[in-house]
Amino acid sequence: MKHLILIGLASLRIALPVQSNPFQNLGFEEVNRQVLPPGGVGTLAPIANLLPGWQAFLGATELTTIGYNYLPELPGPGFVTIFDSLSGTSPFAGNFGLSIRENFENAPPIWVQQRGDIPSFAQRLIVTLAGLPLGVQIDGQPLNVVSVIGSGASPTLMPTTVEYDLTPFTGRQNALLTIGPAPDPFGNQNGTTFDNIFFAVPEPGTASLFALGAVGLVWQLWRLRRKQNAPAAASLLHQYGSTRQLNSN
Repeated sequence: MKHLILIGLASLRIALPVQSNPFQNLGFEEVNRQVLPPGGVGTLAPIANLLPGWQAFLGATELTTIGYNYLPELPGPGFVTIFDSLSGTSPFAGNFGLSIRENFENAPPIWVQQRGDIPSFAQRLIVTLAGLPLGVQIDGQPLNVVSVIGSGASPTLMPTTVEYDLTPFTGRQNALLTIGPAPDPFGNQNGTTFDNIFFAVPEPGTASLFALGAVGLVWQLWRLRRKQNAPAAASLLHQYGSTRQLNSN
């Protein structure tokens, strides 16, 4: 009986997902606060200090600096900026959010990206955003929107939670996640504020829960047998058989 318990636990351990290179800083909270100016005045700083784990691109050019509460007086083709409540706009979750904007018609595309392993069994990528729609890709392939919780309008003025279908990429290693304003078919300026990115993993299925319950039952029976409490063991077996019969019906 003891060997059966060990085999069951080993099987459960093997089934657990393994993350060797997880995505990081998906909530944009890992800001090096030492580089932030007092009073929340807008500034530029190295992306490694404001947005660790991510890269940013404007067309073919990689951006080495991004903004903090930054709205340029003479805007170029586009910008990326971290913001907090001192900007006048509160982040959707935590202390910081991210804003990306293309500033004029037919501007080069602008986006942020990073590589990592997609969790096993993850089926959704969820993002909270406000503004115009996002374009979200894995390894260059766009993710389809499966759910919108919020205003549903475009552009959104209030925070809106958007779920993207991740099932074609579940468990993929070293995947490239790319996020930026969705292409505008009319070539107009485009900008989005977003935050709180996370992978949604479904709850354990009925089979998994039954397996856990069976291991617990075996453990209880073993303890009862040690105590040589035969009547109690028989009662427990009878109760378990009745439960299985009810579930089968």
